[in-house]
Parts: sequence; structure tokens; C-alpha cells
Amino acid sequence: MNPNHFFQPKKLALSVSLAMGVAGTVAMAQDVENADGEERILEEVVVTGFRRSLTDSIEAKRSSSSVIEAISAEEIGKLPDVSIAESLGRLPGVAVARLNGRGQVVNIRGLSPDFSTGLLNGREQVSVGDNRGVEFDQYPSELLSQVIVYKTPDAALIGQGLSGTVDLRTVRPLEFGERKISLNAQLEEAEYDLVSTQDNRGHRYSASYIDQFADDTIGIVLGVASISSPNYGQNNNAWGYYAGDGNGNVAVGGGRVWARASDLERDSFVAAIDFEPNDRLSIEFDAFVSSFEESQIKHGLVMNLNNGTLVATETSNGVVTAGTQQGTIATENNVFLRDADSESFGINVEYDMANDWTLTLDLSRSKVERSDTAEFESNGALMDGNGNVLTDTIGFRTGKEGSIFSTGRDYSDVNSFYLTSPFGWGDGNALAPYQPAGQFGYNKVFDVNDEINAFRAELAKDIEFGPLSRVEVGVNRTERDKDRVSNEGVITSGVSENGALLAAVPLTANLAGTADMSFGMFGNNTQIMAYDPYAALRAGLIQQGAYLYDDIFAKAWNVSEEVTTAYVKFDIDTEVAGIPVTGNIGVAYQSWDQSSNGTDASGAGANLVTYASSDSDSDSEILPSLNLAFEIAENQLVRFAMARNLARPRMDEMKAVSYYSADATKDVITQADIDALAAATNELNAYATLSPWTRNGGNTKLKPWIADNIDLSYEFYFDDAASYLAAAVFYKDLKSYIYNQQALYDFTGRPTNGASPQVFVGISNQPANGEGGSIKGYELAASISLGMINEALDGFGVVANYSYNDSQVEANGPGSNSPLPGLSEKVYSLTAYYEKNGFSARINQRYRDGYVGEIAGFGGARTGTDVDEETLVDAQIGYEFQSGMLNGLSVTLQGINLTDERQQRIDVGTGLPTEFQTFGSTYLLGVSYSL
Repeated sequence: MNPNHFFQPKKLALSVSLAMGVAGTVAMAQDVENADGEERILEEVVVTGFRRSLTDSIEAKRSSSSVIEAISAEEIGKLPDVSIAESLGRLPGVAVARLNGRGQVVNIRGLSPDFSTGLLNGREQVSVGDNRGVEFDQYPSELLSQVIVYKTPDAALIGQGLSGTVDLRTVRPLEFGERKISLNAQLEEAEYDLVSTQDNRGHRYSASYIDQFADDTIGIVLGVASISSPNYGQNNNAWGYYAGDGNGNVAVGGGRVWARASDLERDSFVAAIDFEPNDRLSIEFDAFVSSFEESQIKHGLVMNLNNGTLVATETSNGVVTAGTQQGTIATENNVFLRDADSESFGINVEYDMANDWTLTLDLSRSKVERSDTAEFESNGALMDGNGNVLTDTIGFRTGKEGSIFSTGRDYSDVNSFYLTSPFGWGDGNALAPYQPAGQFGYNKVFDVNDEINAFRAELAKDIEFGPLSRVEVGVNRTERDKDRVSNEGVITSGVSENGALLAAVPLTANLAGTADMSFGMFGNNTQIMAYDPYAALRAGLIQQGAYLYDDIFAKAWNVSEEVTTAYVKFDIDTEVAGIPVTGNIGVAYQSWDQSSNGTDASGAGANLVTYASSDSDSDSEILPSLNLAFEIAENQLVRFAMARNLARPRMDEMKAVSYYSADATKDVITQADIDALAAATNELNAYATLSPWTRNGGNTKLKPWIADNIDLSYEFYFDDAASYLAAAVFYKDLKSYIYNQQALYDFTGRPTNGASPQVFVGISNQPANGEGGSIKGYELAASISLGMINEALDGFGVVANYSYNDSQVEANGPGSNSPLPGLSEKVYSLTAYYEKNGFSARINQRYRDGYVGEIAGFGGARTGTDVDEETLVDAQIGYEFQSGMLNGLSVTLQGINLTDERQQRIDVGTGLPTEFQTFGSTYLLGVSYSL
């Protein structure tokens, strides 16, 4: 890092430790003075900052009728972390999945984001992603006042998830009850500075205004947040360990090394208006708007090995740990772009009717429009004067840290560098119009529109009927429509000669730069050619053309659903054997209609044929729930919950579209042939063996994931309001699980590529509901203010939690022995803090065990991969002026990922990394002012 940068590298954790130590010394000195009998100055103690957030969160947990976890802020813009996802990762039973080094989605109780639901002020939200899982980096923490994670549902919780429901909440101005103006500014710097075309410094700004008018009958909230955040990564990727040395040892068969630089820009706005003209009428309106842009560029090398020329120089435990191979090296200069505009609006009207019933009407809309350049890939290579790609002697070293490589040539030499197709990738039929150039690269563009419109009506009344204290009866109607459009294209030569495209195009010197790959390369040649592929496109060196291929059509789809939920819920407030009991009991009836349409396709290029496809389905489910809290002693609660809940299927798996084929060599097969084989084996096997038809696609008739749940917990709350202990166990019985299976499918009407089949039923490889299983676990949590143990420790505290998850679900079906995606057996978070007299310091460590992650593969489809365990360390120090002319001003210094924890994926066979990334640390220096 440049020594002139405003953050000193790797010193923040030490600074936090020193600050906590100095602050503790001051606190103990004050206690000694008091013990010596010197004059005491008694002042009213006002809890603010992180401790205030803790007390608010603990009170929310204690007073809830359901099992929840909470993150609270004492005022808008003061949540304890910059990232909502990373804040959630500090809660019991919640783990964060990182994307490019930042927390993006969460796993609750070992289940992937598909099983949870994201709400904003109690209303279901759309997703920027391809499915339902909310990407929490879209929501700025500065504009939120509280986040509630419901681990058990009640009948009136609309949009509930199967693993949990995350409700993001903004400030209600009339509840806030006072005027507040908050201004925040942070400067950000990334430790890495890998790509000269992008700055490693950024900023975060936010402002909010809360006020009440007209004798507190009108309240408003206005907030705005802007972020420009740099992010860098170093990536080593091994394709796998399969190349043999002839002696039973395996070796790396190829790989990639690249440097990545990205910049995330997000501008968000929140507004809320509360109107309470009298005691009987309340009207609340809120709006959230966000514009999200991310740009990323990667510069790297691709090494194609495994051609039979392996020379092993070192081996260990069946693995070639050092050696050389002859192979081909190509450069990759790739761009990723994401542009997403989100909006959410809601209006809630509550009216107390004359007969003591309260009528609530709620109308909401959530929408996102996203455009992705999922990857604009541009390839190049070194070539000789005859137009041949130069081969190379590629060295490699493999160990527990993964594989690094060396080259015998200089890949930063612009004089012999050409844009070309080094490996001959691509389908020959689809590339026929672009010969002899072929595929210089590829461009994957996806447009996604997701919209939810919802209406809710509810009647509620306080009652006295035995143990029941209140009744709520309601209905909610949700209409959701999601479209995904695939606009893919091949990158090929932009220059022609005598009307024919060139097989290779030299890169002009004015576009050429270099990038340093020394983190993943050894030897003398670690500089590579680096350029902006869009600059090459604008210069006419390359062009994009249509790529007619059947699976591209299967990536484009529309899914629509209409979900109606009717519910009744009774609150419970009674005593059993002298023990106060509170909670709720209820039942929801949910029905749905779902449909999808798109285009089936078969073949490629001139042989491509298409067919308009659609399908629909409907069904319903009854969802009972019970939540009970027993106050067994003062400050001690035992909670028990039972419920059946569901999660809607993944939207990309509900698509009606597919790519398919008809095998002309099976034109002679008749139905009689299939029936004869079916009598000897079974029907499915007969069609799989003899039918000419096969299909790979979605299944619109998917049923939701449904689970029966039991929760039991114990909670002990200390008198200081900032301390508690909790232990919980849970059990989920998934009635089914969705995984890929074979099914019979009617192909009548599908066009073929010259085939003339006599049979029109074949095999569809598609997601389907199958055997489920159990998920169980336990959670331990503690928040301890150390001052209640000894006055000398006043201001110090510890917040810790540990979770264990165990699953008997086989994600790919019975006998597959495949773990659930997103499930980490062990997860913990530990925070130590000091906060007193304006000083504050915190350091947090969070850990998650290894798990199966899901990443986007080449075609954009999700692919499972084993992600190794990781431990992240963040820290913060700050000071807030509490009197004088600077009263309300605070200064903070934060460090994220201080230990530069790598994220790596593991090869199951060897235990070696197939990919690892490092992201560097990020530092933020901020000031905020409130009045």
C-alpha cells in the first residue's frame, strides 16, 4: 500500500486493542478515586451507541411472541455495521456468504437463501438475483433502524420463509417522537491496488431528517445514502487434479490466474409519512428507491494443460506437487457490469371502528429492473509470424495453498500478441458464419424484471375469552411476475480481408497495458497483457455476433404466480399453574396459481429450431402455528413453538422452457418396442433407453418446500438490560426436497432437426419434488456487560454465539450423499467491545465451517462447489463528543477483513484448493453529526 494513503495497513486491530486497554485504565482509575473517598460527581447515565443498540435488540427479542433475533439502531443511520448482510452474520444461527469479498446473502439455520424471505417493513421484496433470495447489499444500513429475523412464524406473518424471515425496517417518525438530523461521511480505501485504471479509494455519504408537525399528527422521514466502494481480488483457479504422470499420481490439468478490480456505486433514498389526525385513524406511507451499479474488470491467464507431456519433479501423497507441461496459454480480459434499479412503495391504513374492531388495509409494490453483462470475455495469445498460437513450457507448484504457475514466454509483449481463438472453443454450427475467425470471446447479457404487487386486509380485536386476548383475521393477495431475458453473443474478429474475417487480429499499442500476476505466477514472466475489451470493441478490432445455440433459449423465461393467504391468529395471555404464558396460535390457508412461458429450442446455428412453450399449475396448503413463552421465573423465559411453513420453489426451476433433442438414429423405434421393454424392466427405463427424445429444462408444476418445525429455547435476562443468556434447539422435518430427476414428457408438436420419430414421449431431466429429510441443530448466545461483574470493567462487554446444524437431507436425492447447499455445521461470532464516556471500540471475529456454495457457471446456471471454512475479523474504534460545541459529532475508524481471509473452494478427491481468492482489507474513516 502507498505510505501516503490515509490508512496505515494492518494497524487497526492493534489500535482497537490499545483503545480498549487505555479506556479500561481510565475507568479503573475513576473507580480507585471513588474508593479513596474523593468527591463523586453523580450524573444521569444515558446509554447510547453500540450498547443502546444491544439493549434495544435484547428488548425486541424478549418481548416478541415468536423466536426472533434482532439488530437495532438507537437512531437512523447508526446500525452497528456498514453492511446489513455482515450485521446479520453476527446473529445466532445466521451465516454470511461472500461474493467478491463482501457479504451479500445469508444462510439461516444451515439453509440456502432460497429458503428465506426478505421483507421491508413487513412486505415481501423482489430480488435482484435470478430467484427469491434477497441480496442484502442492495439495502444501505444507514437508512434502516432495525432488522428482525423471525426463526418461527405466526399465522399473520406474510411472506414467511422456511428457514427464517428477515424484516428490514425503516424509522416510523411518529413513534420516534422527536426531531433528528443525521449526517454521515466515510472515506474508504481498499488495501489492494491491482488495476491502474480503477481507483482503490471510495466514499459513503448519508443524510437523514426526522420530524413531527401539527401537534404530532404528522411525521416525516427523509433519508439519502450514496456509496462508491472499490473492491479488489486476486484469484487462482485450478481446473481440477486429473492429469496423470503414469505412476498413479494426479496433477493439475489447467487453470487460471487473474487480478480483479471492481467498483460498486449505490444511491438510495427512503421516505416515510405518518398521519394520525385522531385516535382512530392512522395512515402510513413509505418509499424506498435504490440505484445500484457495479463494474468489474479482470485481467488474467488461462493455462490449458493435460496433453500428455507432464514431467513430474516432485510428488506427495498421490499428487504431483511440482512439474512442467507443454501447453497453450491465453489471456483473458473480461468485464462484468450490473445495473439494477429497485423501488418499493407501501401504504398502510388503520382505522378503529366503533365496535372495537380495528381494520387494517395495506397496499404495496416492489419492483426491480436489472441488466447484467455477466461476462464480456476477450481472449488473446502469443502467435508466430505464420499465424500459429505459440505453445509454452508451463511450470506449476501445487500445495495446500493451491497451484501457482510459471511460463517460458513474455505475455506482456504487444508485438507478438493477437486477439484470437486460442483453444477453438465454441460450437461449430453456431460459429459457421464467423469462420475462419471463430470465437475470440463471449458476451453474456441477462435482463431481469421482477415485480410484486400485494394487498392485505385485516380485522383485529382485543378479547377476553379464556387464555385468548386478541384475535386477528385477514387475507393477503400477492401477485408476482419475473422475466429473465438472455442476450448472449459470440465475440469474433472485427476486421476482415477480402470479405473474410481474420483468424487473428493484432492488439494496437495504444490499447495495451500490463497487469502483474506475481501473486499467482513464479519465475521471470509475471507481467501480462491487459486491456479494456470495450475499448477493443469500439476500435473495431472485435465485434459481437449472434450465437444461435439451444441452451441460450432455455435461459430466458417468464414465471408468474398469484398467492392468496387467509389467516386467523389468536394472541395468548394467561397463567398455567401460576406461570405467566404469552404467545399466539393460528392457522393460515395458502393457495396459489403459477404459470410460465418461454421458448424451447433444439440444435445450433442453421439447424436451430424453436417452439413456444408454456405450463401452469395450482394447489394449496394449510399452515398451522403455535408460539408459547413461559415466564418460569423473573427474567427467565422458556419458549416452545410448532409450525408448518413453506418456501416457494426457485423461480428459475419453475420455468417451462428447455433445450431438447430428437435422435434421428431412433426413428425406427415404435411404441410397441418401448412397451415390450417396459414390461421387462419399468416404464421410465424403457423410455430412457429407447425414446429418441430428451429434454433438459424446468418444471412449472413444482410444489413448495414444506416443513414441520419444532423449536425450544431458554432465555435468561439480566437486570442491566444489556446482558442475556440463551440456548435453543430446533428440528425441521422437510416433507420433500427439490432436486433433478427424470420424468416422462410429451414432445408432441416439437420440431426436429431432420428426425422423423414414431414415438412422441421421452425423458425430461428436470427439478422435481422428491424425498426430504430432517434438519436439526442448537444455538447458544450470550451478551454480557462486564460492568455488572466488577465496576472496574464498566463499559466492557462481550457478545458471543455458537450454532450447530445437522442435516439428513440428501440434496441430489436418496443415495447421493450430497450435503445441503449453504449448510455449515459450525458457525460462531465473538465480539468484544468497550463503550464509555464517548469512547468506543469493538473487534469481531466470525467463523463458518466449510459448506457447499452455489456459483454461476459459464452458462449462468448455478453450480455447487465445496467452499472451505473461513474466519473473518473486523474492528472499529471511535469517539463521540457528548458536550460543548461539538456535541453530537462522532469520529470512527473501521477495518474489514483485517486478516485478509481467503475464500477457497476444495477438490473433494485431493483436498486441495481448486480456487482461492484473496480480497485484502478495507478501511473506513468516518465522521457523523446528529442534532
